[in-house]
Amino acid sequence: MAINSLKYVIFVAIVVVIYYLFPKRTKGIVLLIASYVFYFINSSKLTIYLIITTISIYCISLLMTKIDKLAKEKCKLLEKDSKKIIKKNAKIKKKLLLVVALVINFGILIALKYCNFIFLNINSICNVFNIDFNIPFKNVVLPLGISYYTLQAVSYVVDVYRGKYKADKNFFRVALFVSFFPHIVEGPIGKYDLIADDIYNSHKFNYKNFTYSIQLILWGYFKKMVIADRTGLFVSTIFDNYTTYGGVIIIASIMLYTLQLYSEFSGCIDIVRGVAGLFGITLSENFKRPFFSKTVQEFWQRWHITLGVWLKEYVFYPISFSKLTVKITGAFKKIVKNNYITKILPSVISMFFVWLVMGIWHGASWNFVIWGLMFGILLIIEKLWLGKYIEKLPNIFKRLYVIFIVMISFIIFNA
Repeated sequence: MAINSLKYVIFVAIVVVIYYLFPKRTKGIVLLIASYVFYFINSSKLTIYLIITTISIYCISLLMTKIDKLAKEKCKLLEKDSKKIIKKNAKIKKKLLLVVALVINFGILIALKYCNFIFLNINSICNVFNIDFNIPFKNVVLPLGISYYTLQAVSYVVDVYRGKYKADKNFFRVALFVSFFPHIVEGPIGKYDLIADDIYNSHKFNYKNFTYSIQLILWGYFKKMVIADRTGLFVSTIFDNYTTYGGVIIIASIMLYTLQLYSEFSGCIDIVRGVAGLFGITLSENFKRPFFSKTVQEFWQRWHITLGVWLKEYVFYPISFSKLTVKITGAFKKIVKNNYITKILPSVISMFFVWLVMGIWHGASWNFVIWGLMFGILLIIEKLWLGKYIEKLPNIFKRLYVIFIVMISFIIFNA
């Protein structure tokens, strides 16, 4: 059931009617049932992976909250030194549970999405060294939206581990947060504390909000079906036969491919946000006029915003403040007597891994890895040296610089 299909439109219309006809207390359950029906229609038996993810984060988060509660109760009757031991033991137990949650959820994602990519590279290395070893490829079908719902699920369990909020005892609310059908296909990637209540709680029909949501859906379909799909026909023709065309046509196709990607992705996000809006639910923006950016860093603050926020909070900061990064920075200080470089070194190390993950997340292929690392290296250069020169340029040249970099990167993305 593609997001631009008639079946999807009919499905949404039926769910909207049922949602507003049912009593206030049952609206969250209506959306949960609708989400699982939608998921089962699209993924059939692969729905089991969504269920495993939901149950795992629900149970593990509850255990973490229980450990915190027991530790606090014990600390009331103990002295300061004993309290430290209790808290330390509680943290160790929670960390073990977190590791279990990460292994389960990222393990499923890696096994399904990246196993053939890993096997291919192992086989290639064996062939290079003339080792008689070959792992057969598996015919793997990916569950719908696994890359998106896995990140959402992990963000929930990590936030509970950090003590940002307590685990939710309402299983249905957690299940709906993970499976909410509008955003499970294309994002945006939501945070539990920001959207869980909004999704599960009932909303009254609001004419103004409803009509705005329909306009947003129509605008999304225009971008997806009129701009993206039409430019895609031209782009695929040129890219599939690029040796037969001249430079101007190739440049035009690269520019149109950039437009196609933006219209495709942002159009789908508009549809998703519009569909959620029909139920009175507000999802995060994922694009904010990215081609008006004046630096590459700003571009990624405007393009796929929720993924960038997720990587910043759950990859960038943990690596920046990790013990290993602190040790590397300390060792580097002894060698290089430059305060500025040593000061930003943790950020540089973290950015490298953020963009490695960014590339891998987009697809199980080396072109995505190279694409991600290209941006990582470019952003490091921009931060260390290039940024001060870009600042001196007129705004039009800054924007042209960003557009040029982005267009070149999408050639690698499409390779």
